Amino acid sequence: MSELTTNDRMRDAFKTHKILAHTSFLLHGRFDQFLKDYFPEFHGNLIIVPKKVVQELQRIEKEKDHRFQTVQEALHTIQFAVDKMIAEIRGEDSDDDCTDAAHLISNVVGQNIAQHSFLVLTNDRTLKERLYAIKRGGIIGSRNCLLVVRFRPKNGLPHIWEHDQAQGISGQGQPAKTTPTQPPRARPSPKAGIPQPFSHTFKPEDGVATLLQAKVDVEKAGCVYLFKGKQVRLSNKLASGGEGTVYETDQPGLLCKIYHPGRLTEGSRRKIELMVTRRVSHPAICWPTEAVRDSQGVFRGFLMSQASGKPLSHGLFLPKDWLSKHPNWTRKDSVRLAIRILEGIDYLHRMKVLLGDINPMNILVKDANTVFFVDCDSYQVEGFPCPVGWINFVAPEIQGQDFSRFLRTPEHELFAVATLAFMIMMPGKTPYSHQGGEDGAANIKKMHFPYPLGEKGSKGAPEGPWRFCWSHLSYPLKEAFYQSFHSGSKGQLRVTVSDWLRRFKKYEFDLSQSARVFTGPKPDLGFDLCLLPQNMKYILKNGEVQPHAIPQDGETDFQRVVKRIASASREV
Repeated sequence: MSELTTNDRMRDAFKTHKILAHTSFLLHGRFDQFLKDYFPEFHGNLIIVPKKVVQELQRIEKEKDHRFQTVQEALHTIQFAVDKMIAEIRGEDSDDDCTDAAHLISNVVGQNIAQHSFLVLTNDRTLKERLYAIKRGGIIGSRNCLLVVRFRPKNGLPHIWEHDQAQGISGQGQPAKTTPTQPPRARPSPKAGIPQPFSHTFKPEDGVATLLQAKVDVEKAGCVYLFKGKQVRLSNKLASGGEGTVYETDQPGLLCKIYHPGRLTEGSRRKIELMVTRRVSHPAICWPTEAVRDSQGVFRGFLMSQASGKPLSHGLFLPKDWLSKHPNWTRKDSVRLAIRILEGIDYLHRMKVLLGDINPMNILVKDANTVFFVDCDSYQVEGFPCPVGWINFVAPEIQGQDFSRFLRTPEHELFAVATLAFMIMMPGKTPYSHQGGEDGAANIKKMHFPYPLGEKGSKGAPEGPWRFCWSHLSYPLKEAFYQSFHSGSKGQLRVTVSDWLRRFKKYEFDLSQSARVFTGPKPDLGFDLCLLPQNMKYILKNGEVQPHAIPQDGETDFQRVVKRIASASREV
């Protein structure tokens, strides 16, 4: 049992990676003990048992051969794990295109390795080699982004099954029986101008809270210095917040953030010095470009590119005020804006950076095609956590936690991404806001999503235009939001940024088709381009208008709702 308690690398991976279980692992006699030994880790990060795996086990059970008792025990243990909420069975219609469970797992890892870290439980050597081939074929942040765990043949203890082909030995310590291969290709040198991803780490950095001793008043001095000694003059003070003050500088297009003395820590210095090692060239991201210090050589802050525009929370999220200043803004503009923001987030994720605090105050909107991400120094980079979080964007499973003490996962981030996308399309309305609801944190924990999906009804959608905003979304977007927020989807993989982009781009295409859109308030067929529609969506299906006949009295659905509310209040 000593190995179970000392293999921290494997135990940490159980907490952070997406875990996929293969048939060969579940059939091992120690699978039941394995679940008991690592129960705490799996309770916070469920084991995914593909439906294809369960089908394979059921097929073996029907054969009633020497494996009959073993497979029955495996199926019983899987059900136990599901009941205890440390595992879930998951499958899609497209899984039928895969020949077997190993094929399916290979496909899932290959298609999602850029966004997620995976740990595969298998005793199948062929599958292991196939997975490590996938790992070698792309740009991977670290050796831990894809791990394979098996039971040791001799003692039955689980361990990380390293890729051993390069050493010419098999996993059992014997000469490999495979034929000699060509030497592995050297990783290509970074190309000029192409940023390289940060490393993927699992533990927060130590010693980050130590305060730096800064004695120089840089505001009074009016200047700071680059590490090469070049002086940077500070001019107009633009803004001041909880962490620091932002100044204009004599460097064209660059601003300088100076940390307040109480926020000037060893962690902020090390983090910024790490961030500036990468050239982040995305035009929307105001990434730190250089660290700065005072005349005594003490780190004080950093330079960043200048941004323009209005914070999302003070603009589009106040729709009536926004429309008064942008009267020609339509839902199509909101879709274009969502795409631009998602593209910026996707870029950061490919750099192995998590925003952590997806805060609409830190996304500036100039127009539908121009956005800026500011306050990037709060992002989670390698072992430096994002220490803050806006409640409405915090995933249910980490509500109420101290963000400075742990590293968020991509799955946590995807909840925030879905929330941001929802609030763009339902301008300013949070996904769990509903009639009879509580505060934001309580609503998120309960996961009561009030909007319907086809025949899947729901209750409590806010009165006013919000139901109509929902109605005029495309079905694929509704489906993704439902999957992201409905309690029935708890434990499932969240929608990836690339999937959001695909769905939004399809919606943008639909809204560009003149025959499919109209501008309210008069009820009509198709999508209403109004930011705040006043009618449900009416569509022509099989020659009939759905879901109701278009009203002929000239009164909008919104007007009818207002009359109903007024009538109910008079009765009370």
